[in-house]
Amino acid sequence: MVVDTGNIDSHTQFVHEDDVVEAISRLLLGRHAGQFNLAADGLMTRRECAELLDTRVVRLPVWLYRALAKLYWRLRLGEAPGWLAIRGGHPEWVEVVHDDIE
Repeated sequence: MVVDTGNIDSHTQFVHEDDVVEAISRLLLGRHAGQFNLAADGLMTRRECAELLDTRVVRLPVWLYRALAKLYWRLRLGEAPGWLAIRGGHPEWVEVVHDDIE
């Protein structure tokens, strides 16, 4: 399921968590040569991701999505606090997309 809070056609660029860990490690150890980009090439919309995953899109008002994200966090069902749901996105959603594609 992909949640649409009114931004289903806005573009998103993905980054894999392993790449973030590697980048942080290199920064902390001083093994980097200047600037680098962690995100993959290209952009996708949430609609394109839903189509790729052959999953449904559920439309929710932003206020309801934020309330559910906060509840999800308080019940300890999520890995990220509800306040991260500011734009209607959620880090776990990206993880689900990645896991389903591989």
